[in-house]
Amino acid sequence: MLIDALQSMGKFMQITEARSQDMNFLEAMRVSADSILVFDNAYNYYGQCGKWTEESIYFVTKQKGAS
Repeated sequence: MLIDALQSMGKFMQITEARSQDMNFLEAMRVSADSILVFDNAYNYYGQCGKWTEESIYFVTKQKGAS
């Protein structure tokens, strides 16, 4: 789910099966520059992370293997 934190309002939501790949969902999501994305799992799709960095989109995720 994508939430506009300034307005406390949902902007985008997609419900998928648990086994579906995050990268498929995230490629469909449109995010504006200066957004901050937060993930609750170790997201490591480095190609997408590089694209976000180039577009001034920031992200936070835990390290893979961290508890």
